Amino acid sequence: MPKLLSEAEIAACRRDGDVAPLRAVDAAQAGRWLRDIRRLRRDPNRAKPDLLFPWTHAMIARPLRTALLFACLAGPALAEQQVLDPRAIAFKLPDQIPWGPVTANGNQQAVLVGDPAKPGFYAVMVKWLPGHMSRPHFHAHDRFITVLSGTWWMGSGPVFSPETTVPVPAGGFVTHYGRGIHYDGAKEEPAVLLIMGEGPGTSTPADRPAAQKE
Repeated sequence: MPKLLSEAEIAACRRDGDVAPLRAVDAAQAGRWLRDIRRLRRDPNRAKPDLLFPWTHAMIARPLRTALLFACLAGPALAEQQVLDPRAIAFKLPDQIPWGPVTANGNQQAVLVGDPAKPGFYAVMVKWLPGHMSRPHFHAHDRFITVLSGTWWMGSGPVFSPETTVPVPAGGFVTHYGRGIHYDGAKEEPAVLLIMGEGPGTSTPADRPAAQKE
């Protein structure tokens, strides 16, 4: 690492037009100054380079010192990314979601928490492919659904009538009450849902032909 230059040495370099030593020291001391200021970010009242780091007078021009100070104090942009404690946080990125195969009904499922086939809390993501809908059915327990993307189309009752279904856009929230007959799916675009509930999340068919409508 280049040695520190005195005020006289810096003045001599500037007078003689020899900027190479200044550039080398500026780069080295800028890195040291950044490391020091990061350690003091938790105490902004002390983060005064003119008082804390007198060597910065000689090493870094005032505009550069000011810019670096504000960059360090403004936020975590320059902070090193931390390693999350797996005992505190677990997460999956989009490409790590465990999507299953496409079912005969035209959707995919990814189990995130629990097991929908067993008693207890579960959370699954469901992706409906365009042009696919379930037939009328019901579940034994309440289910709570958030539309993550696309438009989800829903109908209620035992008679399947996709042309009269109601759209729910991304960001919408839906509750399916236990034993309430309904059907749903996607039309022109895929729809991705987050479904949470208490297992077992059984599905019982409740389809009735239109001719039998009361």
